[in-house]
Amino acid sequence: VSYRQYVDGFVAAVADELNLKDGDAVFESAVGEGWFLRGLAERLPTISLRAAGNDVLESALEVARRDVPGGVFCVGDSKNLTWVPAATFDAAVCAYVEVGTAATPEAEADAYGSWTRELARTVKPGGRIFVGNVQAPRATEDAAAGLYLKPPAAAGGRDVVDEAWWRDAAASDEYGWDAEDVRVAPLTDATLLDAWGPRYHVFMRRRRKKAERKWPSWQDEYGWDA
Repeated sequence: VSYRQYVDGFVAAVADELNLKDGDAVFESAVGEGWFLRGLAERLPTISLRAAGNDVLESALEVARRDVPGGVFCVGDSKNLTWVPAATFDAAVCAYVEVGTAATPEAEADAYGSWTRELARTVKPGGRIFVGNVQAPRATEDAAAGLYLKPPAAAGGRDVVDEAWWRDAAASDEYGWDAEDVRVAPLTDATLLDAWGPRYHVFMRRRRKKAERKWPSWQDEYGWDA
């Protein structure tokens, strides 16, 4: 797809939903050539964002540095962002997530879980987490999507990662996201659906820290934790 199709069909649909403010710091995992961050600047012209991100391809980052002025972009694996300071950014995004071909549905779930954990740990309490264009379950058919559909399922033929999985994983905190307020929205643009097949986006918020007690814990006589 072209940059214009990408921005008009995807970025325009999610930009306002990220609730970004002037001066916010945004980290993009697998930033590529910076289309998403560049598109955010275009769609949100009244605010200024501080951009950073990673990708495995230096050639892509060279384009991102050119097209996203002031952005800081480094070569790095999205599955290991331990070099990025924790709780630093107001929002962290991955605009197009691909975890590769996993041996089992459970391994695929673990790959999504660990990818999102690395993304989430960079976000301040109360900040936004966005995982975009997740491949829909294999049961979602779209003949026009061709090779963009998931590869055939392993033995058992079932999916673990569906829309409910994100809510359940956040609620149980199985992967250490420390996230809440999970919302899922489908990709709806016809041009992108033809190119990518059925996909959906996941919005979350990093859980806010509890307020510090204003009296010693021994005074919580009845265990209210209030």
